[in-house]
Amino acid sequence: MKIVDAIKEELMEMGHPVETEHPAPIYSGESKLVDDLSIDRPLLMELVTRIEARFDITIKDADIDKFKTIKDIVENIKYNF
Repeated sequence: MKIVDAIKEELMEMGHPVETEHPAPIYSGESKLVDDLSIDRPLLMELVTRIEARFDITIKDADIDKFKTIKDIVENIKYNF
């Protein structure tokens, strides 16, 4: 499974409507967390917690503050995995 697909799956399990107005951005990785996907800080923290558990990694708080796009999260997972 691709990392982007895993992120999408986690968002859907959290009840986030990832396939509403913008069905494609989540797949490109270029979608902006706030502007395109309306992911606020609490939702991002929940997503990070789920990702850490799923991939058995730890994401630094300083890295989380740099997450602007899905691609940023993917690159961090690849680096930590």
